[in-house]
Amino acid sequence: MNTSNRSSTLSRIITRITKDVVQNRFGDRLKAVNRGVDREGAFYLFTLRLVPIFPFFIINLVMALTYISSGTP
Repeated sequence: MNTSNRSSTLSRIITRITKDVVQNRFGDRLKAVNRGVDREGAFYLFTLRLVPIFPFFIINLVMALTYISSGTP
């Protein structure tokens, strides 16, 4: 496992632990993200990765706050 994967996994684990607190506080702002992930999670994640405006760290944190599974194909 390379460093990028470790970083991604670690940030996902930390965010998953605090997800309920963040969802309660910022749930209204995350509604659009949650809807997109519910419809097409893997495509949504892939598209966000291609946009150079968002750093991977931010994408990892936002995706960890959604209900996308770790095994999404």
